[in-house]
Amino acid sequence: QHSNTVSGAGLSLSNIDVVGGLAIGGFATGIVVAGDNNVVRDDFLGLSPEGIRRFNGYGVHVTGAHNDIGGGAGNVISGNVEDGIQVVGEGATDNSVVGNEVGFNPFFGHQQGNAEGISIKGSRNNYVANNVISGNTLYGVAIFDVSTDGQGGGNVIAGNIIGAETLSFAQVRPKANGVRYRLERCR
Repeated sequence: QHSNTVSGAGLSLSNIDVVGGLAIGGFATGIVVAGDNNVVRDDFLGLSPEGIRRFNGYGVHVTGAHNDIGGGAGNVISGNVEDGIQVVGEGATDNSVVGNEVGFNPFFGHQQGNAEGISIKGSRNNYVANNVISGNTLYGVAIFDVSTDGQGGGNVIAGNIIGAETLSFAQVRPKANGVRYRLERCR
């Protein structure tokens, strides 16, 4: 099996970093956000600025807290082999994922999906809003809740456009389901 993905991260953020205006492709993970209070905005993860696929394994992998994935300018996160944005672990709390285009190619107006658009796994109190999410293979947004209350861990999914392109392009049929919530009880 042929793969253009190399091991490691294209970029790793620790604490209070701001990154923007980059095109990152060909890595196991485009951007790893392991620290707190970082901003990722106006980046291309999985596509070049011309819309050519340059996939990563994961687009953005967040394990820290109080990070802003979108930063007011948004990101284009498409064509990655795994999740476009993955927020994972108990330390990944109070993150914002706002204003991103996840799973399609805005340059050519067609699907260029990730496996899952945005996934939250075992994390609490994250905010996912005002994203355009379309063309992903599995789910647009997936929450895997390991909380004991079964209430979604305080994660909020609101105001996203799931399954269609922005108004400037023709509608694209979703490849997968919109939102998945799965409660996983730990014993």
